Amino acid sequence: MQTLQNLPVFIFAYTCQQNIFAVNNEIRRPTRARVDKVIVTSIVSALCVYLVVGNAGYQTFGVDVKSDVLENYASTPTISVARVGVAILVGSSFPLQCHPSRMCIFSLLDQAKGPRPEGDETDAAPTRNVEHVAVTAIFIVAALMIALSVKSLGLVLSFVGATGSTTISYILPGGIYYTVGPPGVRRYLAFIQFCLGLVIMPSALAVIFMGN
Repeated sequence: MQTLQNLPVFIFAYTCQQNIFAVNNEIRRPTRARVDKVIVTSIVSALCVYLVVGNAGYQTFGVDVKSDVLENYASTPTISVARVGVAILVGSSFPLQCHPSRMCIFSLLDQAKGPRPEGDETDAAPTRNVEHVAVTAIFIVAALMIALSVKSLGLVLSFVGATGSTTISYILPGGIYYTVGPPGVRRYLAFIQFCLGLVIMPSALAVIFMGN
């Protein structure tokens, strides 16, 4: 049960697929080999950081380590600087999560509006600016309300990992590849990935809510 409860945290830790389209568009000469190099470098770098920080926490506090390891330490100037650093890190990473989400919403809005009539030369920039500000404000307010109402960082990471991260990492990639991919072993592996995501999400959510 403990493993299933913590599994979404690991899924969340490596969820970055939503940024791959922006990376592909911004990388110089976006060949498959170069994109794969960026992906491998990012994952390996993250793994190294996770191993160092995670091992340091367990070596210091053992099973008593908290989901936010800084809560294990006394309030000292050094720990205060570390907390400021974490705040800067979170604030800097927020736009990376907000940007692809906002672009998806814009895409849905454009689909709902339908194609522009022929001959319509009205400047759509003011409307898009309003939508940009509105969507961003909703994201910020929603994130702020969650941050003020939830005390456990581990609970937030587990819930997000079980829902959004599992959807992005397992359900959508597996389902899409199985639907449009060519016949072969990879198509069946994608179906297994899809089914695994459908199992992980409800199971992890059940364990999370039962444990809290």
